[in-house]
Amino acid sequence: MGVELRQVARPVGYDRWHVDDFLTIGTLDLIGGGEFDLVIGNPPYRHAERFVRRGLDLVREGGLVLFLFYLTF
Repeated sequence: MGVELRQVARPVGYDRWHVDDFLTIGTLDLIGGGEFDLVIGNPPYRHAERFVRRGLDLVREGGLVLFLFYLTF
């Protein structure tokens, strides 16, 4: 399952694909009320904290959140 802000075709290997804003897309749109085992991404650095908080909201207990940021974050 993936979410991408830009209008791009669904990549091979994804069962579900949403062209939307990761920070505002509804949880039910993403996963039908369940939780993710892993949230991973490469968001804009100026929104780092917002992405981390959103990722933590979506991941199940014991799941992983991984984003690519500068070490100074």
